[in-house]
Amino acid sequence: MKRRLVGAAAAVAVLLSAAGCGSLSMAAPAQRRVVIGADLSLSGPDSDAGAVLRDALQLRVKELNEQGAITNGKLVLTIRDNRSDAGTSAENIKAFQRDSDTTAAVTGPCDACLTRTAPLVAAGQLPVISLAAADLPDGTAGAGSPLFKLAPNPADDATTLVDLLVSRHAKHVAVVTDLGPYGQATAAALGRAAASRKLDLADPVAASGSVDSITQKLLYQNIQQSDGTVREPDAVVVVAGPDRAPQLVAGLRAEKYRKTVALSAMAADRLFLRDAKLDGCYLDFPPILAMDDQVASTPEKAAQKQWFDDYTSAYGGYRATSGFAADALQIIAAAVNDGGTDPAKLRAAIETTQLDALSGPVRFTPDNHSGLTPQSLDVLQAANSRWHLAG
Repeated sequence: MKRRLVGAAAAVAVLLSAAGCGSLSMAAPAQRRVVIGADLSLSGPDSDAGAVLRDALQLRVKELNEQGAITNGKLVLTIRDNRSDAGTSAENIKAFQRDSDTTAAVTGPCDACLTRTAPLVAAGQLPVISLAAADLPDGTAGAGSPLFKLAPNPADDATTLVDLLVSRHAKHVAVVTDLGPYGQATAAALGRAAASRKLDLADPVAASGSVDSITQKLLYQNIQQSDGTVREPDAVVVVAGPDRAPQLVAGLRAEKYRKTVALSAMAADRLFLRDAKLDGCYLDFPPILAMDDQVASTPEKAAQKQWFDDYTSAYGGYRATSGFAADALQIIAAAVNDGGTDPAKLRAAIETTQLDALSGPVRFTPDNHSGLTPQSLDVLQAANSRWHLAG
């Protein structure tokens, strides 16, 4: 027995010596790098929107890595500037698709970029989550496609706006709309939703051109009564981006219009508003934009408040679309843990994602690749130059 113990001790001594230090050591498995490409508008006319998403993606990557969100791995972000140009965006997508290290990609809120790149993404294998507002083009989404969307949908936007108008007892409604894909889709959806609720919706007025001319059409030329006189609308719906919407509202205020003004989700940007003329307006958007008004009464609300506080602390003020970018990374991280980094398995995992996200409930299915649910939208109202949940 004594000889056996000596032999065992000698064996341990040899192992310790071979380790080159005073204790046993085992090599830790190498961490896997999960590379996420980001196609963003960091220069050109859409650079402010692109910067919001860049900041959000960088902050969320840092947080998810600190939380150990990827099992035995970490997220790595690779950003390409599309210069607010759809053609450059397409080249960026091709570069991500060629790069064998890239696991998935996130693209920004450029509707024209989505229209240009959607067929390219659908024909490839790399999973891509678009943060553009426009609907996914026909034939590019659905079962088997690697293209997904995470942003409010025009039909849901329209339904929430019409519900608001009904609650405000509006009967005759004027609409001014952006002429891009989201604006056109929302205007069409507003028409359907208004008809189902027996609202008199005037023909949409284009948001381009002189504000004075647009205001005249909205208030004085657009709603004819049976006796030929013009009726001032009970409400005006503004479907325009965060730069144009305040200009259009200012035009209405200049004409002393004091009835309901409702903004689509397209207008959402900063929590604190640069123009007090928006006070009193309504906005259709996920309630995280006014998270500091709310109590973190559930784990989901606590996570939303944490993100709201983290982004505000890092960048000086909350921006509306930041939550979509953060959610896109959370979805990809969860799908990697479920399905790995093989493109087909990752796409299949994203297709079945159900998540109470920062922006609200997200539900992807093989047939529905636009995952933000109608329940994610709420009505906010501007007061004292900032957004609050509407009372």
